[in-house]
Parts: sequence; C-alpha cells; structure tokens
Amino acid sequence: MQRLCLLVGAEGECAPALRDVFKSHDIRAVTVGDAQAAASLLEQIRVDAVVLNADAFGNAAFDALRVLVEQRCAPVIVLATARDEIDQILALELGAADFIAKPASPRFVVAKVKRLIGGEAAALNPLATSAELGPVHMAGDLTTLTVGQTTLRLTRVEFAMLRLLLVRYGHAVSRETTAKFIGSAGNGGGGGRSIDALVSRIRCRLR
Repeated sequence: MQRLCLLVGAEGECAPALRDVFKSHDIRAVTVGDAQAAASLLEQIRVDAVVLNADAFGNAAFDALRVLVEQRCAPVIVLATARDEIDQILALELGAADFIAKPASPRFVVAKVKRLIGGEAAALNPLATSAELGPVHMAGDLTTLTVGQTTLRLTRVEFAMLRLLLVRYGHAVSRETTAKFIGSAGNGGGGGRSIDALVSRIRCRLR
C-alpha cells in the first residue's frame, strides 16, 4: 500500500520539489493550506506522516502544531527556520515527532519522514502533549491540570503558560519567549503586565 504524507502550509516553490522526491520513494504527498483543513482530512483518511511548514503560520505556528498533534493520527514533523533552540524544544515538547531546521533539501525531509513511517506505530505517542512534574500532571487535552487528587480546568492560555514553565523547569524563561508562546495559544500580544497578571491568576487557581 502506498504511503501518504500531508504537507501543511508547504505551498509555493518547495511543494513541487517535495512531491517529486516523495513520489520517487513511492510516497504520495498531498498539500494542504492550513492546519484546520489538514485536521478535517485526518478525520477522513489514513495518513502516515504530516510535515508542517511552520514558517507559513508565523506567530501562530505553535497553535497550528497543537491542532495537528491533537488529532493523534500521524507523527508530525516541523519544518521551520529556527531562530533559537527554544523553538525546537517547544515544538518537540508540544508533541512534534521531529524538527527539521531550514534550509533543508527535499531529500533530507523525505529521509526523515521515511525513518518515522518505517518504524513501529508506537513512534506516535498518544500522550505526547501531556507532562508531569512532581504532583502536577498536565493532560494531553491542553486544558486539564491535576495536582495530587485535585483536577482543575484551565483556559488554553493559562495551560500554555504553565506548560511552558513546567517544560523549562530549572531554567530561566525570557519575557519574549513567554509572550510568543502564550500568544500562539490565543492571548494576542502577551505584554509584560498581561504576563504578570496571568501568572498571578494561575497562582490563585492553584491555591
């Protein structure tokens, strides 16, 4: 059976080259413009892998990644121009199966996809977006937080903020990184005062 790979946001010059190389490896590549359309397609057909061109989504790239990971149907590879290591770390922590930094040749991208789909099905972790630290467990639904025996429902922005702090436990997190991360969860700008207010609100919820 021919394998199928979704190329999300890979419109333009790189898409034809990727499709040609995939075809030479007996993998059919289908280009989809946005994450929501890809999610709808994932509900209808079996897909072996997803390649997300994060650059096409700008500041909403993490949100697009969440939409695809939540489907839990196929491993997602993020293809992006990484400005710093934190982008790669966050992508992986949010459930991406791999991260490819641009520039990367179509052959390299296809090699990464082949490595994923050639392995066992267990390569896709159904709880890839969950995390734990001590008594705190953050569920894969991106809203549920459990502390000991107590379960809380957080907003997506509150969850994203706490998730970032948990992932980076023991390391300093800049305001710029924080603003970018919670902004992708739907908070808009995420300026200094709004970040402080968000932290205060989370502390109150945890109490």
